[in-house]
Amino acid sequence: LATWLACDGSAQRASRRLYCHRNTVLNRLRRYEQLTGRSLSRPFDLVEVTLALTARKLLPR
Repeated sequence: LATWLACDGSAQRASRRLYCHRNTVLNRLRRYEQLTGRSLSRPFDLVEVTLALTARKLLPR
């Protein structure tokens, strides 16, 4: 998900960075949506997950 966001939502570019097929990226994104109940096509959900990932990077481990 973080790679997909870093690639501006491009599954093709994310797949190159992750060394996997484009469909694998799309399948993982769909699985994320199924597990969380969030839709990456809804702006509110996308902002929420982006903020959560950013917060995770900033917090000490």
